[in-house]
Amino acid sequence: MRHQDLKSMLVLSLYGELNDGERFLLAEHLKECVRCRRELADLQQFHSYLGADEASEPPPELLFQARHSLWSALDSSASTTSRPRLAGRLAGWLHPLSSSGNRPSGTWLSPVLSGAAMLALGLLCGFWIFSSGADGGEGLQPLDTPGIANIRFLESDPDEQEVELVYDEVRPVRLKGNVDDQAIRRVLTHAAVHERNPGIRLAAVNRLGENLEALPVGLIKQTLVVSLQTDENDGVRKRALEALQRLPFDADVQRAYLYVLQYDPNPGMRVAVINALELAALDGMNVAPDLLEVLKERTTADDNDYVRIRSQSFLRQVEYK
Repeated sequence: MRHQDLKSMLVLSLYGELNDGERFLLAEHLKECVRCRRELADLQQFHSYLGADEASEPPPELLFQARHSLWSALDSSASTTSRPRLAGRLAGWLHPLSSSGNRPSGTWLSPVLSGAAMLALGLLCGFWIFSSGADGGEGLQPLDTPGIANIRFLESDPDEQEVELVYDEVRPVRLKGNVDDQAIRRVLTHAAVHERNPGIRLAAVNRLGENLEALPVGLIKQTLVVSLQTDENDGVRKRALEALQRLPFDADVQRAYLYVLQYDPNPGMRVAVINALELAALDGMNVAPDLLEVLKERTTADDNDYVRIRSQSFLRQVEYK
């Protein structure tokens, strides 16, 4: 997982918005990243400051003054806009609701009328804005500009009639080449982790798994581990696990297996990891002690009968060996 993605989990962790798997990933990352530990400490201190004082309600005088200013602005705009009659009539009708001298005290009628008035005002503004331009032109037309996405407005001087923004220009690109080409490899690894369509993620993981010999082991292993630990689709996680089984049985792969045994909600995935561990043990590979400890826990704590049975069977094989 990218460092920026892990960094974004810091704030979520303060509010308990991370699942067990995400908490595990973040905890592992914090063990190695000094900068993120420092930022988490700053966030925790800032969060404690925010919780020290409860937000206070604005005083009634301030609310009345704000409402009075709104109605005064309506009175003023009613005499200058292109639709003075309706706006002026609405402002004149609403104005008594904001005046303490004309509002009947001790009744429920004023709040009801105020709510109805605000609803009518919202409908009027929507009709007014979208039915005509500010200069009486033909009105607003919906934009239909393909290739523009993720528009962000930057800070600008409100006194200047300038707008500064940033946007992404999306255009189709056609690539053709061997799977070991850098451009192809970059797209495949990105799609395997970040593509929204699970079918595309599955296809990318399949292509990576089918061409392990032609690809850098470190990059592909990292991509497959992230897919195995974070993908929401069972099929994508299963393909990632199958591809990892063809890589060397090192500490990274065993940590990925450990994660699945502890946090994967699909019992079929947990059984698949036990099967992979069994094959590795038959090939003479040493299984890490923390994996064996988790398997012992699975023999009693797992909510699936078959996972408990397979865990017991594997541990008996290891002890016999």
